[in-house]
Amino acid sequence: MPARIGLVLLLVLMLLGLILRLVIEPGGRLGLPGDGVIWGIRLDRAIAAIIVGVALGAAGVALQAMLRNPLASPDLLGMSAGAVLAVTLGRALGIGVPDGAAALVGAIGALGLVLLLGRRRGQIEPVTLILVGVALAIGLGSLASAVRALLPPSARPEGAWMFGTLSDGLTTPRLALAGAVAIAGVVWIAARGRGLDAAAMGEDEALSTGVPLRRLRLEMLLVAGGLTAVAVVLAGPIAFLGLVCPHLVRLVIGPRHGTLVIGAAMAGATLMLLSDSVVRVVPLETGRLPTGVVVAVLAAPALIVILRSQVSRPI
Repeated sequence: MPARIGLVLLLVLMLLGLILRLVIEPGGRLGLPGDGVIWGIRLDRAIAAIIVGVALGAAGVALQAMLRNPLASPDLLGMSAGAVLAVTLGRALGIGVPDGAAALVGAIGALGLVLLLGRRRGQIEPVTLILVGVALAIGLGSLASAVRALLPPSARPEGAWMFGTLSDGLTTPRLALAGAVAIAGVVWIAARGRGLDAAAMGEDEALSTGVPLRRLRLEMLLVAGGLTAVAVVLAGPIAFLGLVCPHLVRLVIGPRHGTLVIGAAMAGATLMLLSDSVVRVVPLETGRLPTGVVVAVLAAPALIVILRSQVSRPI
C-alpha cells in the first residue's frame, strides 16, 4: 500500500476513534452529552488520550531505529518506570520539581542505565538490552510502589495513575504544553527520517552516508525521553503501545522513518482512544478500569507474535 494512502487510512481510523470516544456513554450507549461541562471533560480526556498515544508511538519509532532493536520501547527499556519513580520521589521529597521535569530526568536516566548495563564487550547486545530493560522496569516500578506506600495519603500519586490511566482533571494549559511537546517530538523525528533510515541499517551504512551518528543518537535519546515523560505525566505507565504501533504501521506504509513516525503516532492515538472507550463501556463498582490495562490486553497478543518472530533459537 502506498505510504500516502496508508497515512490517510490511519488518519481516518484516528478520527473515528475520536468520534467514538466523544459519543460513547456508560454501558455502551451512544449519544452526545447535553451538558457543556460534561462535554468539556470528555473532550479533554479524548485529547489527553491522543497526546499519550502520539507520544508513545513516536517514542517507539525513535528507540527501535536508534538501537536497531525491534523490541525497544519506553516500557520494556524501563523509561516509563523510571519516569514514574522520579515523579513519585519528587512528590515525596517535596522539592517542588514539576512532574514533567522529574519524569524527563527519570526516563532518560533509566534508558542511560539500560544502555550501560546492556553492553557486552563494548557492544550493545539486543537480547541482553531487553532483558536488562525488563528487569530494571520491574525493579523501578516496585520501588515506586514502595515509595508511594510510605507517603501520607495526601501526598500519594493516585493508585490508578500508577497502573496507567487518564485523569478527568487535566487543565487546558497542561494539555496544550503536553500536546506541543508531542507534536514537536514527532516533527523532529520525521525531520531526521533519512538519518534514521541509514542508522537502522547499521553503523557502517550510516557513517558512509555522512550521518552524524553520535549526535543523532543523543537527539533521539532526548526526544524519546521527552515523549515518554509527557505520556507518563498525563496517564502514568502505558505498556506495549510504543512497542506494537511501529510494527503494525510498518505493515501498512513501509519502513521509512519519515512517514513511519507519523503513522505510528496516529496508530498510538487510535489505540488509546479505543482503549479509553472500552473503559467507558465496562462498569465497575470500584471506579474505572485503568486505561493501561485495556491497552495491555489489546496489545499483548501482538507482542507475543513479535517475540515469536524475533527469537530464532532457544536460549
